Amino acid sequence: GNFSVVRSRARVTSKRPSGGVHTCYLPFEPVGRCRGSWTMGLAASTSGGGEGFGNAKGSKSEDEEISEVMARDMLIDTMLQCSKSEEQLTSLVNDSILSLDKEFWLRFATRTDSTSSEAEKENLTQLANKVMQITHEMVKKSEGAMEDASSFLVEILSTAADASGSWHLPLSLGESRQMRDFMKANADKVNESLLATTYAWM
Repeated sequence: GNFSVVRSRARVTSKRPSGGVHTCYLPFEPVGRCRGSWTMGLAASTSGGGEGFGNAKGSKSEDEEISEVMARDMLIDTMLQCSKSEEQLTSLVNDSILSLDKEFWLRFATRTDSTSSEAEKENLTQLANKVMQITHEMVKKSEGAMEDASSFLVEILSTAADASGSWHLPLSLGESRQMRDFMKANADKVNESLLATTYAWM
C-alpha cells in the first residue's frame, strides 16, 4: 500500500530500574459508535499487545489475533461512517488515538490493497489521508500546549526567585504566598499540561 505509519504514535513509556526506557503500545478495543457515543476500552493485558504484555510465552493465540483484527476493522468501518462529518471524525480519532499504532495502519493498508472495488479503495485512501492529517494536527496542538506550559512554569518559579534568578530552599512564607497568588491570578493556565510539564521537570 501507499500508507505510512503515523508520525507520532501514542505510547506509554516508563523508566527501567536498571536504566533506559521501556516503551509499550497499549491495545484498545472499540466498544461504541460515532455521533458522540464512541468510547475506547483498554484491552485485557493477556491480549499480548506491545512489549511487556501478553502471556508467558509472549505469543498470541489464534482467537486473540482474530479478535484484534476484528477490533481494527470495526474502528475502520466506524471511521468510514463518520468520514463525511469532519467534526465526528475528529472526535473519533481523538477518542481512539491509542489504537492508531503500526498494526492498525498495516491492517488499513491490507484492506485497501485487497478490496476489488475501486470506489471503496478510493474511500479508504481518502480516509487514511484525513485521519493522518487530524492526528498530525493533534500532535502539533499537544506540543504547543507543552511549550506554553513550560513558559508558564518558568514564570511561576520566577515569582519565588531572588534577583539573580536563584531559589533558596525552603521557601519563605512570603515566597510561597507569591507563587500561590500568581497561580490564582492565572488559574486558566493551571491545567493538565502544566501538571505533566511539572512532573517532567522533577
